Amino acid sequence: GLSNGVEAEVVIAAVFSAVKAELSQERIDEITGFLPGEIKQMWRQA
Repeated sequence: GLSNGVEAEVVIAAVFSAVKAELSQERIDEITGFLPGEIKQMWRQA
């Protein structure tokens, strides 16, 4: 699990941001199309 005081959303945003930094815009757009609602929103904001 996560350490006390660490919110899952913060960790997810950090991971998504790091992943997106390594991908082309084309690949980012492709992945965006596969993600469901709330996850897609988090991906776009990262």
